[in-house]
Amino acid sequence: MDPERWKRIDAILSAALQREVGQRASFLEEACGGDEELQKQVEALVSAHEAASSFFKSQPTDEAEGTAITGPALSTGPSGVRSAVSGSGVLLGRYTLQHKLGGGGMGVVYQAIDLKLGRVVAIKLLSRELAKSDAAKARFLREAQAASALDHPNIGVIYDVGEEAGELFIVMALYTGETLKQRLDRGTPSVSETTDILRQIALGIQAAHAAGIVHRDIKPANVMVAGGGTIKILDFGLAKLVQDSAPNAVTNANELLGTLLYMSPERLRGQTVDVRTDC
Repeated sequence: MDPERWKRIDAILSAALQREVGQRASFLEEACGGDEELQKQVEALVSAHEAASSFFKSQPTDEAEGTAITGPALSTGPSGVRSAVSGSGVLLGRYTLQHKLGGGGMGVVYQAIDLKLGRVVAIKLLSRELAKSDAAKARFLREAQAASALDHPNIGVIYDVGEEAGELFIVMALYTGETLKQRLDRGTPSVSETTDILRQIALGIQAAHAAGIVHRDIKPANVMVAGGGTIKILDFGLAKLVQDSAPNAVTNANELLGTLLYMSPERLRGQTVDVRTDC
């Protein structure tokens, strides 16, 4: 599908979502002008958007600021893709960014729609510190691609990685539920619940290590307690291949990438890390 058709789909989708549910069918029929394939694609995206809407009613909290996220749409402009303004979302490759889910030192996460496959996903735009050099960019893409090959029930699915408009991004499955940080904020889990959570985290980390990948940013905010109590380890944006984990924790700006309170001593000192840094 060419970019112009994606843009048309995005425009019709945005207009359809602004209408009452009962008015959408007639609007789509008129807007698509008899193009049945176009109408089917937009209808699939509308259905996907509605299926995910319950997830956003909980208004997740921005971990960095501790404030409720209102979910502004995005638009390209003088400051680029990350400019938060009112209006329809921007196109990032084949993905339309819709709502902000959260953010922190490593980047910003948005709800998005995959226009090609008609599904709702989560996209993390990585910190621009990760794209300061071609070598760093290539290393990130290689390591993220390796992480995307992980197949384990306790590891969040990574669909895609790439670069668009100067942005490095990871496309992930969007899960309903709450982060472990949110769960702990509600109160101390029981012994049995704590044991089950830790068991599942350990299994997921073990699978990553077996594949030669060190997560390097394990923390409650990067662990999702999904439906049925299933644990999903998220955010492999800082993942390293074990064979390429030489000291490089400090950026060109002498800034550490990651979350200070959860860093291993080796990372804080800029030393070589291995699987023990995730324990």
